[in-house]
Amino acid sequence: MPDTDRCATMPVHRRLLASSPRYALALAAIENETFARRTARAAARDEVVTIPVVVHVVHRTPEQDVGQEQIDSQLKVLNADFRMANPDVSKVPQVWRNVVADARLEFRLASTGPDGEPTSGVVRVSTDAAGFSTDDRVKFSAQGGSDAWPADRYLNVWVCELTDALGYAAFPGGPPELDGVVIRHSAFGTTGTAAAPYDGGPDRHPRGRPLAEPAPHLGRRRRRLLGQRLRRRHPPTRRGPTAAPRPSRP
Repeated sequence: MPDTDRCATMPVHRRLLASSPRYALALAAIENETFARRTARAAARDEVVTIPVVVHVVHRTPEQDVGQEQIDSQLKVLNADFRMANPDVSKVPQVWRNVVADARLEFRLASTGPDGEPTSGVVRVSTDAAGFSTDDRVKFSAQGGSDAWPADRYLNVWVCELTDALGYAAFPGGPPELDGVVIRHSAFGTTGTAAAPYDGGPDRHPRGRPLAEPAPHLGRRRRRLLGQRLRRRHPPTRRGPTAAPRPSRP
């Protein structure tokens, strides 16, 4: 029986590795470049980089058509974590405290579209699909989803009824039309359709284990997926508050 509360990034990654030699080569080149920059110990950048985000809300029911408040709540949590401004940063376990850092990244809804037109940064698409799986159909309008905006200019995020996982991300180096993050609407943000334990309320782990304390996930499913999109490999499963990973040096 499929685990619908899982992160599916690594299975999707392995599928792409097996089907696309070009992806394997591109990913290796990116990782080699990252390693070279880290070992060169170049000075860390001081400026804050703002990443334009486009949220594709692909919905069949009114519930799945998440509101602006829910979208804004996700960006608020994301920015707090990546800027090390989350209120529970002091609770990071001692073993990881030396790698906690301000990533100097901020995420803002795009204000300009691909052709220079004004935009809200939110694309709403009504679909006939009852749900989507990790096969990337949600990323194509011809298959009931929404086409990606240019991946070299925007971070694409698809919010939908994802049936076989909580979410998944694409590592760098893959096809640009697949680039971005997909997440189930009930694991997105902290309000609206966001459901326990991903909305931050005191509840239980999806598999029935008691949570250590209220709000350990608090909109952070997307933060974890986005970290994977930014060259961060899947970490071991654990519980407890987290902060943003230390960014790769420029």
